[in-house]
Amino acid sequence: MADSSWTGVRCIQDVADAENINPSYVSRLLRKTLLAPAIVEAILAGSHPTGLTRAKVMKPFSMEWTNQRAQLSEPILPHRLNSIT
Repeated sequence: MADSSWTGVRCIQDVADAENINPSYVSRLLRKTLLAPAIVEAILAGSHPTGLTRAKVMKPFSMEWTNQRAQLSEPILPHRLNSIT
């Protein structure tokens, strides 16, 4: 059963109001849906570089998957993310 607080959600402000959180935080969280699948897989598998922290991923990053690897892995152990493209 769907949570009734989500009824009529149309924008970030609606989500923020429904969850009683800051709209800018909602926006930063939604941006994570744009991460390259290979980066998400590495994070879920625990094979991401130790320097790839939640704080780093919460900062703005490129929407282009090929640029994300460079932004999120360098200079942190780039050899561990060679397969992420």
